[in-house]
Amino acid sequence: MKLKMIEISNYRNLDGIKLIFDPVINFLAGETNLGKSNFLSLLNTIFNRTSFSEADFTDQEKAIEVLIRLTLDNIEIGLFEDLFDPEESDTINIRAKQETIDDNIQFFHEESGANIPASSVKCLNFVYYDSLRNPASEL
Repeated sequence: MKLKMIEISNYRNLDGIKLIFDPVINFLAGETNLGKSNFLSLLNTIFNRTSFSEADFTDQEKAIEVLIRLTLDNIEIGLFEDLFDPEESDTINIRAKQETIDDNIQFFHEESGANIPASSVKCLNFVYYDSLRNPASEL
């Protein structure tokens, strides 16, 4: 699976952001406090954790919602059963949503609203690393 597009709502300083990715390689670069580390943290939460924290909500009265468009390799086509983008059979649009700080992230097929098990979404390989890590404290 490859991340093709992401739309972010109500997450830290990334509210109302849409990013489209190149299928080969992508770089995050920019000045301090633009949201590069926040973006990596968002992906880490979606693909490796069960819920967002209280500090992740821009507005605690609203849900955090993230629309993810994934391109599937041939071997992954059946992973989501018959859920795919109506215009692209090798693509799936998944909405990740957490209503409140006490809930877990729920995953839904964007077009049909069908529930998608978190275990299917967590199959995407994602390794979280940013320059703010302190390896000495992780030992």
